[in-house]
Amino acid sequence: MDDASNELDEIHAARQAAGRVQALRARGIPFDPVTQIVALRKSLSGAGPESTARLAAALETTCDRVEVTWNELETLRPSISRLSIAVRRRWGRSAPSLLVAAEFLRTWSDPFVDSAGIETRLELARQALTELQHQLGVEAGSSAVTPSAAPTRPSAPVAPKPPAAPPAWSERPPSAAPTRPRVSAPAIPARRPVQSSPSRLSDSPVASPGAPPGPIPQPLIAWLQTAGGATFLVVGVLVLIGAYDRLHALGALSLWNDEAQSTLLAFSVLRTGYPVISSQHLINNYEPLYPYFEAASIRLFGQTNFAYRLPSAFFGIVLIPVAYYVGSRLRDRYVGISLAAMTAFSSEFIAWSRQARWYILLVLIMAIAFLFATAWARTAVRRERWLLFLGLVALAALGCLASFGLFLVYVPAIFAGGFTYYVARHWEGIRRQFGLPSISDAPLPRARFLSYPQRRWLAVLLPLGVLGFVAIAYASLSQLTTRLISRVVGFTPYPIVWSSNFGTYLAQYYLGVLVLVAIGAIVIVIRRNPVELALLAFCVTGFVGVSTLASLTNDIATIDSSFERHLVPLLFFLFLVAAIGIVEILRYARQLLTHVPTFGRPRRRAWRPLAFGVIVVVLLVLPGVVVPSGQTVNQRPAAFPTGTLIAWNPFSIDPKQPSIIYQAEQADYQGAAEYVLAHRTANQVLAATNPGPPQIYLGQVQYWVRGNPDNNTIVYVGGQATFFQTDSDLIDNTSLMEGMLFNSSGWFISDVPAVPSPKGIVFPGAMWDLLILFFSNVTAADGPSIVLYEWNQTSVPGMLLTLGQKLAPLHRFGTNLSAITDWAATSGVTWSQWRDFFVSIEPYLVRHASSSALPLAVLFQLYNDNPSLQSAFPQVLTGIQHNPTEINQGALVQWAIGTAEGKNPTPVVPGARAMLAPYLSEYESDE
Repeated sequence: MDDASNELDEIHAARQAAGRVQALRARGIPFDPVTQIVALRKSLSGAGPESTARLAAALETTCDRVEVTWNELETLRPSISRLSIAVRRRWGRSAPSLLVAAEFLRTWSDPFVDSAGIETRLELARQALTELQHQLGVEAGSSAVTPSAAPTRPSAPVAPKPPAAPPAWSERPPSAAPTRPRVSAPAIPARRPVQSSPSRLSDSPVASPGAPPGPIPQPLIAWLQTAGGATFLVVGVLVLIGAYDRLHALGALSLWNDEAQSTLLAFSVLRTGYPVISSQHLINNYEPLYPYFEAASIRLFGQTNFAYRLPSAFFGIVLIPVAYYVGSRLRDRYVGISLAAMTAFSSEFIAWSRQARWYILLVLIMAIAFLFATAWARTAVRRERWLLFLGLVALAALGCLASFGLFLVYVPAIFAGGFTYYVARHWEGIRRQFGLPSISDAPLPRARFLSYPQRRWLAVLLPLGVLGFVAIAYASLSQLTTRLISRVVGFTPYPIVWSSNFGTYLAQYYLGVLVLVAIGAIVIVIRRNPVELALLAFCVTGFVGVSTLASLTNDIATIDSSFERHLVPLLFFLFLVAAIGIVEILRYARQLLTHVPTFGRPRRRAWRPLAFGVIVVVLLVLPGVVVPSGQTVNQRPAAFPTGTLIAWNPFSIDPKQPSIIYQAEQADYQGAAEYVLAHRTANQVLAATNPGPPQIYLGQVQYWVRGNPDNNTIVYVGGQATFFQTDSDLIDNTSLMEGMLFNSSGWFISDVPAVPSPKGIVFPGAMWDLLILFFSNVTAADGPSIVLYEWNQTSVPGMLLTLGQKLAPLHRFGTNLSAITDWAATSGVTWSQWRDFFVSIEPYLVRHASSSALPLAVLFQLYNDNPSLQSAFPQVLTGIQHNPTEINQGALVQWAIGTAEGKNPTPVVPGARAMLAPYLSEYESDE
């Protein structure tokens, strides 16, 4: 009987609790306690562990708290709406205080499942009311906007919450929701101004009619005295300084090789409507997005250096306010100010914003994508999540179009960040899947397929097994990956290696930033916010990815390689983590100085952002000004002696040499081009070691002179090797260079200093001899970074006359060209002292040699054209500045005899026997 009575009581309590929920919903309160209703039903059916009476009482208590909170919300809403209208009339839709108010007005009637959800909404309403009151200059206790007391149920009194003291540099506790969600102002219909009674004029900063006369405060000044206005002022100043650093003297320096690639693509956009990518090296050079912006700039401002670089400078300026929004949406306004300051004063960001390249565009795309990802993670509205996801997909496509190769390097980091966010977001559920204790007391589900201990062992052993397999089969996997990539992209990549150059670069140039990153990372790990943990995982995996995957397209493992530009996107997010560290350090310092009477804290909360901005700028810039860092790089030889070192600071208000981050001298192609334009005749052709920049300034460059060109920059047009950007014919050996000299006259622009290369990289062998003997150096357009030549020799006699003018020993022959020709054709064999001077023109001299010199000339021509024969007789000279070495003439003639008789199988020289056999008797007599 007692059990039946208890059961009836429980059913009655459950019905009463359910009735309370229905009554609230009938009033229009969107309360839907799904979890509590399900638990109540399970308890009634006997499947739940808790008693029905206790669950019903808890639900009743929740309903009481919801009703009280909802009543207060209904009281606050009209005041917030009225103040929003007043703010919008005075300051427009962009007023900062409208953001929080718009968020409340948009979400105040959204469904919620527990009392915590509606109480969070109440906190948002109070914050919105406070922001609007500060915006309008209304005191916090003004009767015009103070909500009236809401009716409460006697059975459920709610104790008022004590006001929490705000942190030092934040308007909210660290664990609270973001201070300013990214939302638009509410669409409130415009109304005609209505005369209000004196009691209602407290909403306005204008004095009431009964007040004593006084100055009327201006709306802009009143807004700047709020926290939002001060923040806007700080960020605005940062944008102005950053704009100056990025725009002043933007077109002063000449374009360099990589800039020419983007600019030539922009020319093709203007010509054909799309960028023409002729290179087979697509993964490294497929970057068509920036040329569209550059083409638009060229159309507006003409073909100038300023127009070429203006889009990049614009993206660099836009990145500064975007950086503020990234930091403020992730944490608070102070993290945003710190990140904006680091972005504005970063010497590296300034330098890349002054180049006609896509690096800053890619950084901007990834920063906006992080904003979208943060908003996606913090919204529960299904429609908004889908829209944000589609936005992320679109931004990923733009990242691929900005730079296909570099964006793919960061794809593993993006997946690592997403995986980390998922694990952190569902940590309790994941623990339950492995049978580990969680915060909730709910019983563990029944394990299917595998027991909980087996799952834990699998989670540990599976990654270790994969790593072991990769370590064992590294060589095979590397070869397989190389072959696969070769088939997909059409070129053979470099082998995947780990390069320590990137870590060295960060440690050398950003040591202070890395310290701040470590502090910020510790704070992130302690607070365990899923979005911030995802950011940390992205940074770690991004560094690992750049240090390995960048090796597919660049030889990054060498000691002297300089590919730090791959780190430009990662630097932005490292700055974000460092900004968190800066805020935590300043917050802790302020707490220590709270009790110091002389500490000049801003008395008004609105001026804290301004004081914080000044402190951050001083902390970033002052160390490099007062105590120059020991981080040094080679300075530009054009401005300083070669080999000198200067202090390099990561942050500067106005960096004098932003291009020093390239660690290499950039050639002044524009200066040489201006001289050529002033002296060039119509029939003269153009040649260059790097044809891209000269073609920007001078038009079509016919010849690409490069002794050992990079295979990834060669494309074949009709079987002819050409430069992938300009279709300039490749001149990579002595014979082709002689043909260019013999058949044309023109100008040669070289970015190789006027000294012989010890390694023979650009002009190997006799190409260097040809350059210094038959090209006239134009010193008027020379510099430390560029050498200009002109050639006018179009016949063999003209070439010989040039030799006669440059070589004193030839003066003994007078004007007898026949004697000069005979002597020059055989001098390499008969008189080795001058052999290196004539190796380049030997094919032309042989044709004009007399019959007495012809046998040795034929032998010498064979030797000159065959590297295999030269390797067999290495005594031949290769550089004019080396001491002459006697050629083993006897051994060379002995080889000619054996080849003519068919006794020498090696070294194989095609056609050697047929050429030498007619002169066998002469060789035998010579021996």
